[in-house]
Amino acid sequence: MEAEIKKREAAVKAVSQFNAGNGETEEGPQEDTMCWIIWRILQYLISFTLRSYGLFINFYGLANGYSKSSPCSPQQDAYAATAGVPCVGGDFDPILVIFFLILLLTVLAFCEGTQIALMLLEKVRASDISSDMACSSRVKRTHEIAQNNPERYLLGRQIFVTGIVF
Repeated sequence: MEAEIKKREAAVKAVSQFNAGNGETEEGPQEDTMCWIIWRILQYLISFTLRSYGLFINFYGLANGYSKSSPCSPQQDAYAATAGVPCVGGDFDPILVIFFLILLLTVLAFCEGTQIALMLLEKVRASDISSDMACSSRVKRTHEIAQNNPERYLLGRQIFVTGIVF
């Protein structure tokens, strides 16, 4: 027990030295100046604006039938009639299309999250997992499954992600 406490104290000391930069002066920008704070605020505002605009365009288009999966709206039929081509629409209600979009994006986010977790889990040795955790047997079994053949999972995940994105 005493040896483990010393190991943990040494690890905490190493991490604090790493975070402190080992007392050396850092080359590069310090992010606590007023210019950096203003820059970060501008980055957040611009990214929030672009994300909101992208969501609005997507959901507006899907809700108003501007999707190959949704039936043609009267406005689209009028545009197609003036162009002399038939309007080809799908059979799905716009609400169903939006539901599938949210569902697939959620599954895509889960796939990305599990890839990150699997990559981090590959670096952990089974002997490093302590037995005094609340769910140690479940954690050890998950680690065993993850170490079994992660390439198969990553390949299947990549095919799924590519299918969703394109």
